[in-house]
Amino acid sequence: PVLGLVMFDFQRHSTVAERYAYPAMLAVASVVCLIARSGRLWRYGMILWAGMLGYTAHLATRAWEDSPRLYATALQYTPGSILAGNGLALIRAAQANDPAAEALFLNVLKHRPADPVTQANLGQFYLSRGRPAEARPHLEAAAEQFPQNASVWNGLGMSRAMTGNLPAAR
Repeated sequence: PVLGLVMFDFQRHSTVAERYAYPAMLAVASVVCLIARSGRLWRYGMILWAGMLGYTAHLATRAWEDSPRLYATALQYTPGSILAGNGLALIRAAQANDPAAEALFLNVLKHRPADPVTQANLGQFYLSRGRPAEARPHLEAAAEQFPQNASVWNGLGMSRAMTGNLPAAR
């Protein structure tokens, strides 16, 4: 399966759907080949193949309904996806008291323990839930890899201040 979150530089000028490798484009390529080739049996086979690819692409569009479904579908195919895991976790974190957010962040870290974006996001999540002691190691790990990120340092200072370590918070 090619369903996944795929970004590339030329995307704004292409016919590929946003955030996807778009298998229906194979049907277009097949039609071009069909025109270039001769032979009745081959043509019928290519038309059938193009139809099957089109139908498969149609079925895949169900995952495009909204962002949570998009990310959840991507995680079914690539459970270790940093982008899909973080995206879905951030959406769930924005919802009040959704316990799935923490599990999603931890799942990404299970696959990529040193990912600084996930470390920062999980640290901010813990801070927003009033859990500064749990936030601190994640924000420290993110700060090591993102020394210029003011948001990470602000979160780290907040976690230190909230746990009573005011000198380190400054």
